[in-house]
Amino acid sequence: MKKYGGCANLLKQTSTDLIYEYCAYKKDDGETECDGRIIIDKDSLEPAESRVTTRRHLRRPNEIVQNNVPVVIPYIKLFSEKKILIENCSNCWKEKGGNDFIAVKLVFEIFNGYQETGKVPKEVHYEV
Repeated sequence: MKKYGGCANLLKQTSTDLIYEYCAYKKDDGETECDGRIIIDKDSLEPAESRVTTRRHLRRPNEIVQNNVPVVIPYIKLFSEKKILIENCSNCWKEKGGNDFIAVKLVFEIFNGYQETGKVPKEVHYEV
């Protein structure tokens, strides 16, 4: 059974930034307040690369397939350049860099969601 987790909701989208509110929670504690913030510079979002390949198949020879290949995101560089900012919530788990562990995982989910769909996710969830 998963006991710990977090969620983030898109609060505001400006021309330069995405602002999410987030909370970290323990399932047994009941309701939690979303008082943390994740701020992402829009320039740091990269869509997945689109590659067109030809695939051999017995029933459909020379079928053309378009694959989306995820781009490697330089998270450490983005954090050090302040393109990703985290304001820890009141119920946070701190990690070595001073950022909430759950918030960092939610950042990964935001970037993965963007690469999968090409759209900014309105909400993301993470559970341990």
